Amino acid sequence: MLKLLEENSELQRTVQENLAAAEKWKGVYDAMYSQFERANERLGRLEEENDRMASQFKEQMFAKDQVVSDLSEQLKESEERIHDLLVESEGTRRVSKEREKEHEENISRIIMAMDSKYKVRMC
Repeated sequence: MLKLLEENSELQRTVQENLAAAEKWKGVYDAMYSQFERANERLGRLEEENDRMASQFKEQMFAKDQVVSDLSEQLKESEERIHDLLVESEGTRRVSKEREKEHEENISRIIMAMDSKYKVRMC
């Protein structure tokens, strides 16, 4: 019987040690689980922030693409207008040269006519 009491006492001490170890491991588990939950919450916030930043980036890229598209269209229109003005300028230059030539011919005729009249009066 004494042996049974000693074994019982030994078993109770082992059980107490195991219970103390279990409490220690439960505390470690609870701390780790709490840390895991905080990490998951932080990860969720970071994912939301990433999604928000990605959305802003897409909006900015769309806005920049729109500006580039608008500027490209304006450049195309400006190039077309420059071409039209160059064609118009060339036409105007040609007409101006033709009129200058006509003017010189008219002046030459007037001078010749006046010269003839002058010669006729002198004779």
